[in-house]
Amino acid sequence: MPVCVVIPKVLSLDECETVIELGRALPKYSGEQSVEARYGAPAETRRCRLGWFPPDAPECAFVYRKLDAAVLKANDANWQFKLDGEREHAQFTEYNEQDRFEWHMDAGDSTRKLTCVIHLNPRQEYEGGELQLFYDREPRALPPTPGDLIIFPSYVMHRVSPITFGTRYTLVQWYSGVAPFR
Repeated sequence: MPVCVVIPKVLSLDECETVIELGRALPKYSGEQSVEARYGAPAETRRCRLGWFPPDAPECAFVYRKLDAAVLKANDANWQFKLDGEREHAQFTEYNEQDRFEWHMDAGDSTRKLTCVIHLNPRQEYEGGELQLFYDREPRALPPTPGDLIIFPSYVMHRVSPITFGTRYTLVQWYSGVAPFR
Protein backbone atom coordinates (compact mmCIF):
# COMPACT_ATOMS: atom_id res chain seq x y z
CA MET A 1 0.00 0.00 0.00
CA PRO A 2 1.61 3.32 -1.04
CA VAL A 3 1.95 6.21 1.38
CA CYS A 4 0.86 8.62 -1.32
CA VAL A 5 -0.13 8.78 -4.96
CA VAL A 6 0.52 11.68 -7.33
CA ILE A 7 -1.80 11.93 -10.33
CA PRO A 8 -0.44 14.33 -12.95
CA LYS A 9 -2.52 17.08 -14.55
CA VAL A 10 -5.89 16.49 -12.89
CA LEU A 11 -6.42 20.21 -13.49
CA SER A 12 -4.97 22.04 -16.49
CA LEU A 13 -2.98 25.24 -15.95
CA ASP A 14 -6.00 27.24 -17.18
CA GLU A 15 -8.23 25.40 -14.70
CA CYS A 16 -5.72 26.13 -11.91
CA GLU A 17 -5.89 29.83 -12.78
CA THR A 18 -9.69 29.66 -12.75
CA VAL A 19 -9.64 28.03 -9.30
CA ILE A 20 -7.29 30.75 -8.04
CA GLU A 21 -9.63 33.47 -9.40
CA LEU A 22 -12.65 31.77 -7.83
CA GLY A 23 -10.73 31.25 -4.58
CA ARG A 24 -9.62 34.87 -4.35
CA ALA A 25 -13.29 35.91 -4.63
CA LEU A 26 -14.40 33.67 -1.74
CA PRO A 27 -14.91 35.09 1.76
CA LYS A 28 -11.64 34.37 3.62
CA TYR A 29 -11.19 33.12 7.14
CA SER A 30 -8.13 33.04 9.28
CA GLY A 31 -6.57 29.60 9.27
CA GLU A 32 -4.61 30.46 12.38
CA GLN A 33 -4.59 27.59 14.80
CA SER A 34 -2.74 27.42 18.08
CA VAL A 35 -2.21 24.70 20.62
CA GLU A 36 -0.43 24.55 23.92
CA ALA A 37 3.33 24.76 23.34
CA ARG A 38 5.03 21.59 24.54
CA TYR A 39 7.78 19.15 23.68
CA GLY A 40 9.61 21.88 21.76
CA ALA A 41 6.74 22.32 19.28
CA PRO A 42 5.60 25.88 18.53
CA ALA A 43 2.31 27.04 20.01
CA GLU A 44 1.14 28.40 16.67
CA THR A 45 0.67 25.39 14.41
CA ARG A 46 -1.05 26.91 11.39
CA ARG A 47 -1.19 30.32 9.80
CA CYS A 48 -2.92 30.88 6.44
CA ARG A 49 -6.14 32.18 4.89
CA LEU A 50 -8.99 29.80 4.00
CA GLY A 51 -12.01 29.89 1.72
CA TRP A 52 -14.55 27.14 1.02
CA PHE A 53 -15.85 26.12 -2.42
CA PRO A 54 -19.59 25.44 -2.27
CA PRO A 55 -20.24 22.08 -4.01
CA ASP A 56 -23.58 23.29 -5.38
CA ALA A 57 -22.13 26.36 -7.15
CA PRO A 58 -22.14 25.75 -10.94
CA GLU A 59 -18.74 27.42 -11.43
CA CYS A 60 -17.18 24.93 -8.97
CA ALA A 61 -18.78 21.78 -10.39
CA PHE A 62 -15.81 20.92 -12.64
CA VAL A 63 -13.48 20.86 -9.62
CA TYR A 64 -15.60 18.34 -7.72
CA ARG A 65 -16.16 16.22 -10.85
CA LYS A 66 -12.43 15.97 -11.59
CA LEU A 67 -11.45 15.34 -7.97
CA ASP A 68 -14.08 12.66 -7.47
CA ALA A 69 -13.10 10.77 -10.63
CA ALA A 70 -9.38 10.80 -9.82
CA VAL A 71 -9.69 10.07 -6.10
CA LEU A 72 -12.19 7.22 -6.40
CA LYS A 73 -10.04 5.53 -9.06
CA ALA A 74 -6.86 5.96 -6.96
CA ASN A 75 -8.62 4.70 -3.83
CA ASP A 76 -9.85 1.57 -5.64
CA ALA A 77 -6.36 0.86 -6.96
CA ASN A 78 -4.42 1.57 -3.76
CA TRP A 79 -6.30 1.62 -0.46
CA GLN A 80 -9.88 0.38 -0.97
CA PHE A 81 -11.14 2.59 1.86
CA LYS A 82 -14.92 2.70 2.24
CA LEU A 83 -15.64 6.34 1.38
CA ASP A 84 -19.25 6.75 2.43
CA GLY A 85 -19.01 9.90 4.55
CA GLU A 86 -20.46 13.33 3.96
CA ARG A 87 -18.64 15.51 1.44
CA GLU A 88 -16.74 18.40 2.94
CA HIS A 89 -16.41 21.61 0.98
CA ALA A 90 -13.11 21.90 -0.89
CA GLN A 91 -10.74 24.27 0.88
CA PHE A 92 -8.94 27.04 -1.01
CA THR A 93 -5.81 27.82 0.98
CA GLU A 94 -3.62 30.89 0.63
CA TYR A 95 -0.21 30.87 2.32
CA ASN A 96 1.69 34.18 2.41
CA GLU A 97 5.14 34.98 3.78
CA GLN A 98 5.75 33.35 7.19
CA ASP A 99 2.57 31.25 6.88
CA ARG A 100 2.87 27.52 7.54
CA PHE A 101 1.17 24.42 8.93
CA GLU A 102 3.24 22.38 11.38
CA TRP A 103 3.24 18.56 11.56
CA HIS A 104 -0.26 17.15 11.92
CA MET A 105 -2.68 14.46 10.78
CA ASP A 106 -6.08 15.16 9.24
CA ALA A 107 -7.75 12.02 10.63
CA GLY A 108 -7.79 12.93 14.32
CA ASP A 109 -11.32 12.82 15.72
CA SER A 110 -12.90 13.09 12.28
CA THR A 111 -13.97 10.46 9.78
CA ARG A 112 -11.49 11.66 7.16
CA LYS A 113 -9.75 8.84 5.32
CA LEU A 114 -8.03 10.48 2.35
CA THR A 115 -6.41 13.90 2.10
CA CYS A 116 -6.05 15.43 -1.38
CA VAL A 117 -3.94 18.47 -2.30
CA ILE A 118 -3.59 20.27 -5.64
CA HIS A 119 -0.94 22.98 -5.95
CA LEU A 120 -2.42 25.76 -8.06
CA ASN A 121 0.36 28.22 -8.85
CA PRO A 122 3.88 27.77 -10.25
CA ARG A 123 6.81 27.24 -7.89
CA GLN A 124 8.49 30.40 -9.21
CA GLU A 125 5.83 32.49 -7.48
CA TYR A 126 6.86 31.47 -3.94
CA GLU A 127 9.69 30.02 -1.87
CA GLY A 128 9.30 27.56 0.98
CA GLY A 129 5.83 26.12 1.43
CA GLU A 130 6.81 22.52 0.73
CA LEU A 131 4.20 19.87 1.38
CA GLN A 132 6.10 17.24 3.33
CA LEU A 133 4.92 13.80 4.41
CA PHE A 134 6.62 11.95 7.24
CA TYR A 135 7.28 8.34 6.36
CA ASP A 136 10.23 5.95 6.26
CA ARG A 137 11.52 7.78 9.36
CA GLU A 138 12.08 11.10 7.58
CA PRO A 139 10.16 13.95 5.97
CA ARG A 140 9.77 13.79 2.21
CA ALA A 141 8.82 16.79 0.10
CA LEU A 142 6.30 16.23 -2.67
CA PRO A 143 6.51 17.96 -6.06
CA PRO A 144 4.54 21.21 -6.19
CA THR A 145 3.51 20.92 -9.84
CA PRO A 146 0.36 22.95 -10.56
CA GLY A 147 -2.59 20.73 -11.45
CA ASP A 148 -1.11 17.51 -10.04
CA LEU A 149 -3.23 15.79 -7.39
CA ILE A 150 -1.46 14.43 -4.31
CA ILE A 151 -3.50 11.86 -2.35
CA PHE A 152 -2.55 10.22 0.94
CA PRO A 153 -4.31 8.58 3.90
CA SER A 154 -5.41 11.21 6.40
CA TYR A 155 -3.52 9.46 9.22
CA VAL A 156 -0.14 10.26 7.57
CA MET A 157 1.80 13.02 9.36
CA HIS A 158 2.37 16.01 7.08
CA ARG A 159 3.14 19.71 7.11
CA VAL A 160 3.58 22.81 4.97
CA SER A 161 6.97 24.43 5.62
CA PRO A 162 7.05 28.22 6.17
CA ILE A 163 6.68 30.46 3.13
CA THR A 164 9.74 32.69 2.81
CA PHE A 165 8.66 34.64 -0.29
CA GLY A 166 5.48 35.10 -2.33
CA THR A 167 2.12 33.36 -2.09
CA ARG A 168 1.26 29.66 -2.41
CA TYR A 169 -2.27 28.59 -3.42
CA THR A 170 -3.67 25.10 -2.96
CA LEU A 171 -6.97 23.30 -3.13
CA VAL A 172 -7.50 20.70 -0.40
CA GLN A 173 -10.26 18.10 -0.24
CA TRP A 174 -10.95 15.27 2.18
CA TYR A 175 -12.81 12.03 1.56
CA SER A 176 -14.45 10.44 4.58
CA GLY A 177 -16.08 7.24 5.69
CA VAL A 178 -18.61 6.53 8.41
CA ALA A 179 -16.84 3.43 9.74
CA PRO A 180 -13.23 3.30 10.91
CA PHE A 181 -10.57 2.70 8.28
CA ARG A 182 -11.67 0.24 5.63
